[in-house]
Amino acid sequence: HLAERILAVCGAEDDKRGEKLVVFYIDPERIKPEDVVQMLRDRGLPNLWIPKVENFIYIEQLPLLGSGKLDLAALGNLAQSLSEKD
Repeated sequence: HLAERILAVCGAEDDKRGEKLVVFYIDPERIKPEDVVQMLRDRGLPNLWIPKVENFIYIEQLPLLGSGKLDLAALGNLAQSLSEKD
């Protein structure tokens, strides 16, 4: 319900399950991972579509293209680099 984008979700490789959801967020005052996960559960989403709390990653700003759109490739690369560190 916000005019500005404060989070983005992408997939990353997971050794145990094949893929996991990673949530990048920029506003820790408004985004509380536990609250987001609970809200998704309350709305009846399947567990497969709900990211784990530990997969919420704070970043200073979301990567954007010159057009102002979200840079999905950069997000995917960031998620992948984090997965490789695990």
